[in-house]
Amino acid sequence: SSPICSNTNITRVKVYQSASQSVPTGTWRNLDFDLEVFDTLGEFDTATSNFTATQEGYYLVIARVGFISLDDGKVIISAFKLNGVNAGMNYLAMGGVVNAVNSFSTTIYLNVGDVINSQGYHTHGSNRDTYAGASATVLEIHRLP
Repeated sequence: SSPICSNTNITRVKVYQSASQSVPTGTWRNLDFDLEVFDTLGEFDTATSNFTATQEGYYLVIARVGFISLDDGKVIISAFKLNGVNAGMNYLAMGGVVNAVNSFSTTIYLNVGDVINSQGYHTHGSNRDTYAGASATVLEIHRLP
């Protein structure tokens, strides 16, 4: 077992996309996560892609989104919402036509029942697909001791 998962009484979640997801330009889109690397307390629902806290405390949230073939000068944003309200984001401007992954992390206090979901956004000018896989479009949530 991985050292990060050795304590099964504390939140440890890592999920990712197994397949690309189409995101319209200029539109916030909830990201679909269908594969769990680990979810020690069963707090992540792959049907809704929502994390629901079962313990109160400080959490480290790491959100990553990748997009395929973004044009020069375009922007991608990786973000997450807490109970439906924007709670953190990071902007990344493209320098050339690339497959790009943007990530950020933050520490946030959660109460029991608080819900987190991850979002992606881009300004390509037409629909773009997310870059799927365990190292691209990923959400990690860890309760801090």
